[in-house]
Amino acid sequence: AEGHEPYAPCTIEDLRRREYDYWALGHVHQREVKHEDPPIVFCGNIQGRHVREPGEKGCYVVTVDDDARAQYRFEPLDVFRWARCEVPASGTERGSDVLDLFSTTLSQLTKQHESMPMAVRVEVTGRCRAHEQLAADPVAWTNHIRATALDAGDGRIWVEKVKLRTGPERDIDREAVSETPVGELLHYCTELCEDKEQLLELTGELDDLWRKLPDDLKRGKDRLAFDDPQHLREILEDIQPLLCSRLLEETE
Repeated sequence: AEGHEPYAPCTIEDLRRREYDYWALGHVHQREVKHEDPPIVFCGNIQGRHVREPGEKGCYVVTVDDDARAQYRFEPLDVFRWARCEVPASGTERGSDVLDLFSTTLSQLTKQHESMPMAVRVEVTGRCRAHEQLAADPVAWTNHIRATALDAGDGRIWVEKVKLRTGPERDIDREAVSETPVGELLHYCTELCEDKEQLLELTGELDDLWRKLPDDLKRGKDRLAFDDPQHLREILEDIQPLLCSRLLEETE
């Protein structure tokens, strides 16, 4: 299974040759039917622990008839569910439009999960005019999204994290701003992204900020890895539109 060491390596054909009527496989937390005849099945875990284990969790109830034919059905057992809420914001004009779209998407998601208490990761993506408002004050719009979820879910929905991945409807005209401070900023960001040595130097410049960060931003899969050049590139790509939109807004 992806993400796991081969602790008991075998193939589907290896298991079929044993002529068992049903293979109940464990350890892997993702539910999956690997083969139908005979059934070779990972039931997954009975309760999702974090956002990387989304969807309903439970077990398979298996019945075997007199001819040794195994029939199985999934039985949900979880009491709390993790989910991803993807909001395609392309075409939105204002931040309020994004909130309306999120509310609709969240409503569909809660119906899909039958009003189960949930933790949701919200990802807003797409090129749109609303990007300028979102990028100008991401903290405020993140709080608006959390408040919308609180109202819509009647207290049953917890927003685990909000990722604003929108972009400007049109790319910045680099030629038009080439002789301006904005053009210089764009050039510098591009230069940094293409030069691993400069990125590593930037790591040293960020040491003081790193020491001041709370521990939850330094741990886990989504931690801020200032010592990883690829992660720094991703951060630069994220903040470049925000910086440019703010500078251009001030200029106008």
